[in-house]
Order: sequence, then C-alpha cells, then structure tokens
Amino acid sequence: MEFGNPASWLACEKSILCYTSVSGHSSKSHSEKIDIILYVLGDRAEEIWTQFEPVPDILELSLKAFSKYFTQRRKTIFESYKFNSHIQEAGETVGNSWLLYDGSAQFGI
Repeated sequence: MEFGNPASWLACEKSILCYTSVSGHSSKSHSEKIDIILYVLGDRAEEIWTQFEPVPDILELSLKAFSKYFTQRRKTIFESYKFNSHIQEAGETVGNSWLLYDGSAQFGI
C-alpha cells in the first residue's frame, strides 16, 4: 500500500478481500482477520487504524473506515490543488476564492 497515494487504496482493498477469501482466512475470527490485514499493510496502517473512533472490531468495518480515511485524504489533496492553482481575478475577494473549496475535504489549517 502506498500511503502517499490514496488512490491506491481501492486496489489494495480488493487485494485484501481476495487474499482473505483464497487463503482460507475467511473462516477466522474478526480479530484474527484484522491482525492479518494490519500485519500485511504495515506499521503505518496500524497507526491509522488506532485513530479511528471507535476502533473497528470487524474486518468489514475496518475496511469501511480505511476507505473513508483514504477518500477524505484524496479529496483534501484535490481541493488543495484546486484552491492553490486558482488565480485571483481583479476585484475578486478572498471570500469568493474560498467558494472554490466545497467543504468536503478537511484542511489542517
């Protein structure tokens, strides 16, 4: 998983589901499935996972939480790009420039 590239999550999620299915892990407990996935994804995934409120205890909820995290991150990157590439027109107020930002992404400002 490339954590610097949120778009790679969709392929990663598909691989996770295929892996749990074909490896025989689909019959394991939810806790064991989550442990396997966090181990495969690495330390950064576990750091992200422990920040979820509440921390998911079922694989499906964990995958949904990761999907939400990476979708939000992708929106933030796009919205930052869109805002930063905007050239303020003569007479345009800063407030009008902020209208480009749709509010679906969260900036760390």
